[in-house]
Amino acid sequence: VDKRAIPTAWKLLGDSDPWLRHAARVAIESQPAEAWAERALNEKDTDMALTALIALARVGDSKLQTQLLNRLAEFHFDDLAADQRLALARAYQLCFTRMGPPDAKVGNEVAKRIAVHFPSDDARVDRLTCELLVYLGWTGVAEKTLALLNGDRSETEKLHYLFCLRHVKEGWTMEQ
Repeated sequence: VDKRAIPTAWKLLGDSDPWLRHAARVAIESQPAEAWAERALNEKDTDMALTALIALARVGDSKLQTQLLNRLAEFHFDDLAADQRLALARAYQLCFTRMGPPDAKVGNEVAKRIAVHFPSDDARVDRLTCELLVYLGWTGVAEKTLALLNGDRSETEKLHYLFCLRHVKEGWTMEQ
């Protein structure tokens, strides 16, 4: 454990330069999660907190999942800028893929919280949110995603949505 690594890198977790934020996150992740997990869960600055929570989702013990999900629930999409919404969705994704899928109740709560904001005015956020909603099995994802296919989206975006929809098992109508 490098006692200087965490405090030095922590200051950069909220930097406006995404490359510095990334480097700081990687530096934090290289240290034992036990040394900084509590700090990540209690960080007050939104940008720093979201980056630290992504790091925790990536390398933290799965026993921290409930605490991590509780902390992520404190962030509201309405209060976040597009880059912060993207970070929040990514933190949820990593939490579930690295720490295990949520139980149905938790998954539904997360899906309800973010589905209200799908689609948004940011294609990057929409792509990630769509993936997350499909993963969580939100029943309205097919209808909202199909509407995006008919909208003013690039061909690449439309292919992404089709790629996501292939995993939707429920929530389809015959017309769709």
